[in-house]
Amino acid sequence: MSATKRWAMECEEHFWDLAESKIGECETLREFIFRMSMHTYLIPYYMPREIDDMLGEAWHEFWSSKGE
Repeated sequence: MSATKRWAMECEEHFWDLAESKIGECETLREFIFRMSMHTYLIPYYMPREIDDMLGEAWHEFWSSKGE
């Protein structure tokens, strides 16, 4: 694996670690997307709409697992 690919994967992992730590603190999907927007520099190879969709999916998975 190239150093660039390894770096990109580490950045993406860091983005999702941040998302996991913030998701429970947000009352709405909109708030979650807003709070994560500060960290999208970690995954610049995704389009904004793709990021919103991925965060939306994570939001729904998280809250459906909580029974809400």
